[in-house]
Amino acid sequence: MRQVPISITLALLASLAAACAEAAPQATHPRKTPLVRWVYDPAIPRPEQPTGGTDRGGNVLAASDEVPCTDSDFRTVPIGGHPGAVLMSRHKYCQQYVSSPTMISVDLMRRTDDSAWEFYRPGVPAAKISTHDVGTLVIETRVHAYGGSNRLGKTHKIDVSAQSFVFDPGFPAHLQPGIFVTLQPNGGTTMPTNSGVRGFEVNTSEIGLITLSAASHSGSTGAFDVNFKWSYEGQDPQGNITQFAVYAPSYAYSVNGTPRRDTTGVFNIDADSSASWLFPQGLRCDKGVATGDGTPSEGCIFEEAAPVFRISATGSVAEEALHVFQAQTTTDAYRTERSPGVFLPVPGTRVVADEPGDPQYMGLIRGTLEDSILNRDAACVLPNSLAAIRPYSGSSSCPTPQSPNCSCDEFPFAITKNGAAYNPSGTSVRYINLDHNRTGGSLLSGFFRTERVIPNEKFWVQVTDIH
Repeated sequence: MRQVPISITLALLASLAAACAEAAPQATHPRKTPLVRWVYDPAIPRPEQPTGGTDRGGNVLAASDEVPCTDSDFRTVPIGGHPGAVLMSRHKYCQQYVSSPTMISVDLMRRTDDSAWEFYRPGVPAAKISTHDVGTLVIETRVHAYGGSNRLGKTHKIDVSAQSFVFDPGFPAHLQPGIFVTLQPNGGTTMPTNSGVRGFEVNTSEIGLITLSAASHSGSTGAFDVNFKWSYEGQDPQGNITQFAVYAPSYAYSVNGTPRRDTTGVFNIDADSSASWLFPQGLRCDKGVATGDGTPSEGCIFEEAAPVFRISATGSVAEEALHVFQAQTTTDAYRTERSPGVFLPVPGTRVVADEPGDPQYMGLIRGTLEDSILNRDAACVLPNSLAAIRPYSGSSSCPTPQSPNCSCDEFPFAITKNGAAYNPSGTSVRYINLDHNRTGGSLLSGFFRTERVIPNEKFWVQVTDIH
C-alpha cells in the first residue's frame, strides 16, 4: 500500500513560541471502530475544480454542493453538540476540529560522544541515538467533502493550520530554526454494514503536499477523490446498498523529514480533542436502489442529512406547489389534518430533520409502485375516491370539473406510504393544470435519484417562492 504524505512546514519562530500559552495535558480517547485503509490508486485522476452544478438527466445539483466549503460553512462540534451540525446537504459537509496540545518528538543522534545533536540519518555512524521532545503543537483540521450523487465516491480536501507551538526547553537551540513537520493522515473507513457486500475497497486519487511558511501557517492538500467498489451477492436487488464512514482521526508525522530509528513505529498526533470532536459522517451508497426499479444508477449521500424536495410556487410547477403549500398549512371539514412532510431542522443543524411529535413535521415515507396504485385509486380513480366524494376543488386554471387540460392531483404524493390509501384525513385532492402535474411528478422522480432516496426512507417537501 502506498501512503501519500501531507507535508506541513512550520516556521517555529521564537516570537510565535513566546506568544503561545502553556500547553495543557493531552486528552486521549479510545478509537474502537475497525478501519479499511485508504489505498492510493494512480488510475483515479486528480479532480478538476468544478465551476458549477452538473446536469444529470434533468436534475441539477446545487453549485455549492460541487465545490469546496467556504470559511462560513465550517462547524465545530463541541461536547454535547449535534454531529450533524457539519452537514450542508446530502452531498456535502464542512467539518472543523482542533487537536489537543501534543508534544511532538524526533530522533536525534550524536556522531561522537562530544559532538552536537543532529537529526537522525539512517546509515550514518552515530555514538548515540535518542528520542527528544521538540515542542507542543496544536493543529486545526478542516475537512471538505463534496460532490455529485451520481458516482460511488466523494471529493475531499483537507486544510491544516498550526494554531500554536511552544518549544520544549530541552530541545537543542541550534536545531530550532527552520523546523518543519510532515503530516500524513491515518485515513480509513468503518466497515460496511450490509452482509451481502463483498470485496469492498476504498481508493483515492493522489493527495497533494502542502507547506506552511512563516508568513502563512495554513495550507491545503487540494482536491482528491475517495471512491468505493464492491460486489453484491444478495438475492434482493433492494439490498445492493452499503453504509460506512470515511474519516482521518490522526496523523503520522515526522520532524524535518527524519525517519524513526531502526524504522520501528511512527509518531502520531490525534487530529481532534475532547473539546472539538471529529464525528465521522455516515455515507450510504447504492447501486440501482434509489431508482426504485433497478435501472442503472449509482451514487452516495450523507444519510443523516434530510432529503428535502423543494418545489417553486412560480413557473412550470406553480399549481402543484401551491397545492402542496395549502395541504401543509390548512385544514377543512373533509381534511381534518394538515398534511405531513414540513421540514424543520434540528436546532444547531442546517439539514438534519427534527420530528418533535407534531404529525405535520413527520417525514413522508417513499413507497413502491404498489403504494402508488393504491393511493392513486383512493384519491382520484375509484367511484368512492376522495375526489369523488368531496366537493370539487380546483386551481385557478381549473375552476370547474369541465375545465380543459386539468388533472387530479393529490398530496401527500401517491408514491408515499402517507397518501389517501393510508391517511385520507391528511390527504388533499385538487384539480390542477395537467402539465404542472406531470412536471411535478418528473421532478420528484429526479429528486429521488439525485438525493438517493430509497424505498421506505423519509423525505420532506418545502415550497419556495411563496408571496
